[in-house]
Amino acid sequence: KTAVAELTDAQPCTVDLVIADALVDLPDGSTLCAQLCEALKLSEYQDARFKSPAPGAESDAALRKIDIRITSAGGAADVPMIAAAASRAAARVAGTVLTRRLVNAPPNVATPQAFADAASVVQKEFEDRLTLRVLELDDCEKLNMGSYLCVAQGSVLPPKFLHMTYSHGEPRRTIVLIGKGITFDTGGVNLKSGPASMLELMKFDCGGAAAVLGAARI
Repeated sequence: KTAVAELTDAQPCTVDLVIADALVDLPDGSTLCAQLCEALKLSEYQDARFKSPAPGAESDAALRKIDIRITSAGGAADVPMIAAAASRAAARVAGTVLTRRLVNAPPNVATPQAFADAASVVQKEFEDRLTLRVLELDDCEKLNMGSYLCVAQGSVLPPKFLHMTYSHGEPRRTIVLIGKGITFDTGGVNLKSGPASMLELMKFDCGGAAAVLGAARI
């Protein structure tokens, strides 16, 4: 923890990882390599989109940039495994960062349209295996989605019901991920007015949908 804290407070840097034979030879060695890379890359994350930078200060993104170079004590034989582990780590980091940015944004930024735009970006990046359908207000009315539309009436913004489908190769089973995406929970707002009401945190009600989009990005 101390080492990671020092890294994230430092100037842009390169971290050289030498993967020992003992780690590579473990049954879960590939997983451990991926977790190590993932932890390092996530340690550089800080969302400063809504902060005013200090005069003359560099951006947090520049200050916290960490490049990872990986070599193996075991030589070239371990390179494919390590490369695959690093690739998996990069995918998980991208999905995690997407989820964090959506959840951390205030509801006037993370609107239903913003979620639809984020889903569209993910779909275009993986268009060979992801499809996206955005159900608009009239589409939901035609499908008699009454309960969903009742909740949507609490906002002046029209709802966006996002349906993404992943297909790659011959499917063996069907897995469904469902995420709640209320971008600000105003339910019982009259009861959420005390000092410990956490009213400002009701934007987190979109966390389920954000997590599903992050999983799609992975």
